[in-house]
Amino acid sequence: MPQFTVTTLGCKVNQYESAAIRQTLRCAGLTDHDRTSDVALCVVHTCCVTSTAARKCRQIIRRLAATHPQATIVVTGCYATSHAPQLERIAGVTAVVGHADDVSVHLARVAAMLLENSSADGSEPPGLARFGGGDDNLTGGVRKAAPSTPSIRPFSAPQVKGFQLPGTTNLAPLTEFDDRCRAMVKIQDGCDGFCSYCIVAHVRNRLYSRPVAEVVAEVRTLVDAGHCEIVLCGVNLGAYGRDTVHRRGVDSSGPLVELIAAVEAVDGLARVRLSSVDPSDVDDELLGLIASIDTLCNHLHIALQSGSESILKRMNRRYSAGQFRETVDRIQEALPAPAITTDVIVGFPGESDADFDATMELSEYSGFAKMHLFPFSPRPGTQAATMEADRPAGEVVKRRLAALGALAERSAAKYRAKFVGKQVGVLVEEVSGAVAVAVAGLTERYLRTEIRGVGVERIGQIVPVNVTGTSDDGLVGEAAG
Repeated sequence: MPQFTVTTLGCKVNQYESAAIRQTLRCAGLTDHDRTSDVALCVVHTCCVTSTAARKCRQIIRRLAATHPQATIVVTGCYATSHAPQLERIAGVTAVVGHADDVSVHLARVAAMLLENSSADGSEPPGLARFGGGDDNLTGGVRKAAPSTPSIRPFSAPQVKGFQLPGTTNLAPLTEFDDRCRAMVKIQDGCDGFCSYCIVAHVRNRLYSRPVAEVVAEVRTLVDAGHCEIVLCGVNLGAYGRDTVHRRGVDSSGPLVELIAAVEAVDGLARVRLSSVDPSDVDDELLGLIASIDTLCNHLHIALQSGSESILKRMNRRYSAGQFRETVDRIQEALPAPAITTDVIVGFPGESDADFDATMELSEYSGFAKMHLFPFSPRPGTQAATMEADRPAGEVVKRRLAALGALAERSAAKYRAKFVGKQVGVLVEEVSGAVAVAVAGLTERYLRTEIRGVGVERIGQIVPVNVTGTSDDGLVGEAAG
């Protein structure tokens, strides 16, 4: 039976889609690579949100081509959408399938061809024809196979409201999330916000929200498979149930809150976590739901990006620094010891010392439990990529990153210290190598916690833990009782 691998780069949406790609390939008759046979198919699900992510994609593809020279290599995802010609030129790539193509149908066709090419004695089949050299015949960025095999053709995704649905829409629904205690569930796709630095709206510009019944059914299946925490994710979670990410005077979370309420009612579900929301999404309705439902995690990831009013305007963000501060205030008032995590871009074109100082001040005020820091990475095709002349010098960006990184560490340590001497619930996910006998997992507030004296039999369970101290990246404690 032909075997496959799927390599994933990028966000939680990509992680979900890769799990769905695996499910689709299994349904098509292929099996996961067990390391005892040659790989027939390698799928690389890509990210292009930064230049570093794009470079890693290319490196992984080249490494797979060298390690599995006979394998069919199919490249999917955002980088496959934004830079198909560049990927087609990489030696060993068989097909590039972007978001404008129906990924499900295409992978099913590739799987059928591999099964058809399997030899009669059951040995692994050779890979399909590759890009590069000769009289390659490309159609819509997807390679046609050699004359001896059926053609690989691009497929158009279904239509909704005059727009094509995202290319991953028709992938098989999940029955389990491989090797994870927490399962991602994608509820929304697409963005039309067009932040000046972001490539995502250019490659995922068709907004789509999954029906509530479909999401609930998938969550129920995943809970039955043993996943007690569900992470609801989307390209722009707050746009769930809407035709645009722009609120245009709408002051209610409406559709998202309704979906969350339906999901949390699934029997056996212990936790629901939101992957990321914008400040405008955090209204009283959403905060009231978090405060009133024990299963909804007291953790909100809200991207700040900059604390400067002028830089936020240059970024084309849909909020001001003042509105972000007000959002933090409302969260702190509504929830007990809320975990607020964030993303910040340092060195955006035009960022002055005063702009950076404003980011430092707002970051300290917010008391973030964790901060993800990124140096500005110009993405071709975005508005910010044309602002090259205004970028701060490299040594300035490094100095600012170091300063903000130090603040982030202090803020995170201060937040973790709040839980020493208290009891928390930890979803055990892995064996910890820090001590001889310990496991580790996440609290509802997204704090990694090492639990001493608990064995691997507790993996996949939520364990009450008495917190005895902190570590560099979380908490340490002992199982209660």
